[in-house]
Amino acid sequence: MKLFQSDLFTIKIVALVILISGCMSHRPPPPVIHSDNYTAESLKDQQIIPPTNKVLSLQEAIRIGLTNNPTYQQKHLAIVTAWATFYSQMADYSPTLSASFGGNQAQKNNDARAFNNVTTTWASGLSTKWEVFNGFQTTFDILTARDQALSAEEMDRNYRRQLIYSITEAYNKILLSRARIQIDLANEAYNEQQLRDGQSKYNAGASTLTDLLNFKIGKDEAMNDVVKNTAEYQMNRYVLAALMGLTTVHLPEDTQFPAIKVVENAEYSLDVEFFLDLAITQRPDLKAAKLDLDALKYKLYSSWGAFSPTVELSMGYGMSRASNGGNGNWGNSSAYPRGQDLLYNYGATVSWDIWKGGTRIAAVRKAQATLDSKEEELMKTWIKVVHEVRRAHVNLLAHEAQRKILLRVMNNSMLRRDLIREEYNTGDTDISNLNQAQTTLVKNELNHITAVINVSNSRAKLDEVCGTNIRQ
Repeated sequence: MKLFQSDLFTIKIVALVILISGCMSHRPPPPVIHSDNYTAESLKDQQIIPPTNKVLSLQEAIRIGLTNNPTYQQKHLAIVTAWATFYSQMADYSPTLSASFGGNQAQKNNDARAFNNVTTTWASGLSTKWEVFNGFQTTFDILTARDQALSAEEMDRNYRRQLIYSITEAYNKILLSRARIQIDLANEAYNEQQLRDGQSKYNAGASTLTDLLNFKIGKDEAMNDVVKNTAEYQMNRYVLAALMGLTTVHLPEDTQFPAIKVVENAEYSLDVEFFLDLAITQRPDLKAAKLDLDALKYKLYSSWGAFSPTVELSMGYGMSRASNGGNGNWGNSSAYPRGQDLLYNYGATVSWDIWKGGTRIAAVRKAQATLDSKEEELMKTWIKVVHEVRRAHVNLLAHEAQRKILLRVMNNSMLRRDLIREEYNTGDTDISNLNQAQTTLVKNELNHITAVINVSNSRAKLDEVCGTNIRQ
């Protein structure tokens, strides 16, 4: 009964599908990809972000990426291909209609002294064949193609899930690199200020040249970190531009990014079982694996159908006329009276392959083994989903805790550095303590901002492994 209902569902949707499948809307890539020169092409031929996007938000980056990313577009086209296969399988339900028309001449020379005897024949006709039963192989093949097409749709959603996380991660790396640059610039400014203060003390004889060299070294080291993190910042911008499908692989220089902000969200503190239930329900790759398994079940059923006899209906309708002339009497002809040259036939054929050398048994065994293997693959996907959720949940909880701890550590490091700086300026401590306090502060500032970005990435990762981010 379930099989019959599935078959009816397939037949019902085919009419609508055929109506809307005549045209395929696809926006082609920009023409620049066919060029053999980069610098000669103008920006209007490139795929770039709109010039009005001065501040690029994460949601806007995701929107552009989902519109332009070529791999994601390929996933869309894979859906079109899969449904086209389904439509072609549906055609097997239809009878085959053929038309023919032709003519020929035949010459026969009975006497060397006589003209040739010429016979001209004209024929035309219509014929149709319809395989009305083949052990339900057609039905199972259609159901297989349907589930494969639905699986292609799930894999499209699965890549969307992965792409959104990749864009989020690349975006957060840009924010992290920018924050590191700001910390390095602040460190550079600190050493510059200490160098000016130390120069005044040195001129007054209250400081040593060693102290001045210490602050010069600190300033140069901070400048070196600025150069290093600026290069990383630029490379992270290239990564994001590539994920967004920009053919320049470049974000405009005036593109800005908002401040880092990770708001509190109680939903992420729920137990792991909540997220496991979400993932098992939402993960598109798990849904695709189940659909692939169902498709292979139908393939197995189809292989059993090969043992069945087939029934074919046929019908033909046409006309055939012949005329002849010869023996010197050109133009003379003879033919059947009108109506007697019509041809009409119909019938049914039942055929049954009793033995084919065991090929059908082998096909059934192959289909069964493939099905069993796919079931193991489904188990692997299930374990992968559960493992990813548990891992992402633990990482998020750890990063949330680290962010709070490192915020306190950073604030205390700032307070400690300022106190030691005052002691150094009054001569109550030496420069080694000040250096150690400043180094600790810079390290803890970097640790804290990294922890903040880790929380954002961990939330995005948990959304990804649960399959809930595809709604973005």
